[in-house]
Parts: sequence; C-alpha cells; structure tokens
Amino acid sequence: MTISNVRNSKGSWLTISILSLLVLALAFYGGAQLVTEDDSQGSGQVPEAKRVVLRDAAQALPVLPGLGSLPTGWSVKDGFPGTMECPPDIPGCDGSSVSAVSEYVPDFMVDQVRIELRSYPTVDATIVGYKALAKQQMDRGTGLDPLSLPNVGGDEAMAVSWAIHPNPNEPDMTEATGATSVVRVGTVAVTVYLRDEGAGGTDLDVLQALTAAMAARIGEAISGQTPQSTVQL
Repeated sequence: MTISNVRNSKGSWLTISILSLLVLALAFYGGAQLVTEDDSQGSGQVPEAKRVVLRDAAQALPVLPGLGSLPTGWSVKDGFPGTMECPPDIPGCDGSSVSAVSEYVPDFMVDQVRIELRSYPTVDATIVGYKALAKQQMDRGTGLDPLSLPNVGGDEAMAVSWAIHPNPNEPDMTEATGATSVVRVGTVAVTVYLRDEGAGGTDLDVLQALTAAMAARIGEAISGQTPQSTVQL
C-alpha cells in the first residue's frame, strides 16, 4: 500500500507538471496570436471601435490640405479653409454633422481646385451621403466620361471628367474642361473639383493625387492622428 501510494504521488506530480507546461504553451500561443492580429490591422484600415467622428470645425478643417501639404508653387486661396452651409436639400448634406471647404491656386496644370468635406455621425449616414454626392456628379449633364482612380484608398470612390462643361444652367463654364472625384473613408466623404478655363483638357494626375491625399488625410484624422499626408505630384 505504501509503495503504491508513493508511485501514485509521483505520477500525479508528473501529470501536474505536464498540464502546467501545456497551459503555459497555450498562453504563449494565444498572446502571439493577439499580437499578430493587432499588427495585421495596420495597412490603412481603421478598426471601427477606434474611429473618431469629426463633429465640428476644429476637427474637420485640419483634414483639408494646408500650404505645407501642397505641391511646390501652390497656395491656399484667400479666405479658405472654412466651414460652409449645408442645407438638407443639397445633395450629401442631409444627416451631415459638419461641412468644410477649401480652394487652391495651382501654379500649373489646372486653373481651379476646390475640395468639399462632409462628416457624418455614422458610417450608414456617410454611405447615404456618398451615394448622393456621387449621383450629383453623374447627373451634371451629358458628355461625362467615367474615370478610374486606382489606388486612391478609402472605402468607396468615383470620378468623372468632361471636355465641355455639360450643364446648360452654367453657361459661363461652357468653355471649361474639368473633372471631379468623390471618395468616402469611414464617416467622411469628400468631393474634389478641378476646372480649366479652356479646351486643353484636365490633367487627371492632379485629380488622382488630390483624391489619394484626401483619403489618406481622412484616414489619419479618424484614427485620432493629426493629418500629415501631402499631395504627391
């Protein structure tokens, strides 16, 4: 009986030791998995739980590029950036929390650049707003050419261009060529407008660069960071 008890005791200690090692191994594996999963979040995707909603001008205005984020020779037009009125009957305004706008003076390639930003309280509201903004551009008139903007980032994006301004309600712009993009990132949607006073055509590389920069700056802002991405031409 005594020998049997000793043997069982040794066996019990061996079993406990093995179980302890298994528990430690599983704990280490689980921790490693958590680290790996957290690292995999980093390629521009902001987890929903960590997103910041831009609720006022103090949060929204820094998203619009300042002088230090523009190509050499560009400038910010006097009086910009700023907030803008956004009545519910204007496309993309219904349900928005804050709207901001800025205009720029390029030194080449295009004559006018305007960027409008709208922030919303939820992703669902932003999707509705984005669709309204995209439809507004598609409904501007005839003669529009859909554009593809590869690698601009964001959750959704669209763009169009025109050789002769298609809207008969804007007769002063019939000689203007231009292009427009709309991009959504999380709870923010942005429209980028380019216009040339002539029939020379719009440099679409500028539209691509501006749209990509805005998608990156929005991503930084809703991650709680200060927007720092620049317009790369």
